[in-house]
Amino acid sequence: IAGLTASLANGVNIVHIYSDSQLIVKQITGAFKVNKISMIEHRDKVLELLNQFDDYSIKWIPRHENKRADALVNEIFIGKNKKCTKKNHKRPQKK
Repeated sequence: IAGLTASLANGVNIVHIYSDSQLIVKQITGAFKVNKISMIEHRDKVLELLNQFDDYSIKWIPRHENKRADALVNEIFIGKNKKCTKKNHKRPQKK
């Protein structure tokens, strides 16, 4: 949302969005249903912003194929004392 808003404010007419979240891409494109109210609001805001562009595309890129972008995002989060990492879920050990 912030990127789309900034793009519009800077006169961008066409955007190409690449995301490592297949769920978000499919929710934005309508392939998957959005169930959570908060996510519906975000999806609707994204669609409202996208409709202001002359053209746009949105594509899923698996994280392992986009390591450089993932590293840059992590640098930003680390700089803000937050870290964007997968939660570690420990499985109970079998006896």
